[in-house]
Amino acid sequence: MDEIYLAGDIGGTKTRLAFYSVAKGAYDPVEEKIFPSQEYPSLEEIVQVFLSDKPYNLIGASFGIAGPIIDNRARVTNLSWVVEETTLSETIGGAPVKLLNDLHA
Repeated sequence: MDEIYLAGDIGGTKTRLAFYSVAKGAYDPVEEKIFPSQEYPSLEEIVQVFLSDKPYNLIGASFGIAGPIIDNRARVTNLSWVVEETTLSETIGGAPVKLLNDLHA
């Protein structure tokens, strides 16, 4: 099975998630979906919905988040979400997760 990464662009209005294959490269997503952020209580719930019934074995994830990242944790601008690398890692099955400020991403 192909090595797959999960990438996300997380904002107060919308959350865009995509799977990327090592073989296909960073510019050609395997699958992508946009979620209205305000309709979900957390990023973890959106990720769980996106991952449901997918055959992929994730080897890592990275999320660009609207808001400052302090000690591997973020408070998303215009939402009540608190996002942590360790919690997201658990959500995706233990693969490493990196949070980045969306301007740096």
